[in-house]
Amino acid sequence: MLYPSYLNLYETGELAERAAAAWEILRSCTICPQNCRCNRIAGKTGVCRSGTEAIVASWNVHRREEPPISGTRGAGSIFFGYCQARCTYCQNFSLSQGGLGHRVGPERLANMMLYLQKKQCHNLDLVTPTHFVPQILAALVVACDKGLRLPIVYNCAGASLRRIQSNHLARNAPAGWSTATRRRWNRTTWAPYSPPCDARGYFRNSRGTALDRRRVGA
Repeated sequence: MLYPSYLNLYETGELAERAAAAWEILRSCTICPQNCRCNRIAGKTGVCRSGTEAIVASWNVHRREEPPISGTRGAGSIFFGYCQARCTYCQNFSLSQGGLGHRVGPERLANMMLYLQKKQCHNLDLVTPTHFVPQILAALVVACDKGLRLPIVYNCAGASLRRIQSNHLARNAPAGWSTATRRRWNRTTWAPYSPPCDARGYFRNSRGTALDRRRVGA
């Protein structure tokens, strides 16, 4: 199994430091490109309509994700409620716009992660997680204390801040990718957010992902 880089951060104490720093951003929230600057800790909400508790719609073994993610044992998918985007083509509208789900704290979210590891999933597949990055990091610290070791898939809506990604989320290219694909992955930057996202832009931005999937035999 791959040794996820977040475990290195946990062992040095840096993961806890990053989690604390990310939590402070909630006081004037700029977690996503909407830059609402609302104080989520004080109960104010912005475009994502979320406070300090993560909203989880479901957590389960997902065997129908993209083949490189679901593999043979399935991805450990955690679907979050609400979203910072307003994509007109969203297939999870009841989640992303309706906010369907349970409000959970770091301890409960950590237990969900550990449950999926116990189910022998290949990874943790965090679906639309951007507006809950601070909560996820706090849960990771708790989960690492209890033995979490799964790689993490950051399955976002395409509207994420590079600052958050680079400061808090370490990306690992899958081992099966070619050298050329890895280099392109490492050069990837987050596209500027332009609401609402239309289908044409979605397919244009997804073309590179589709090519990479073919290269790994998807």
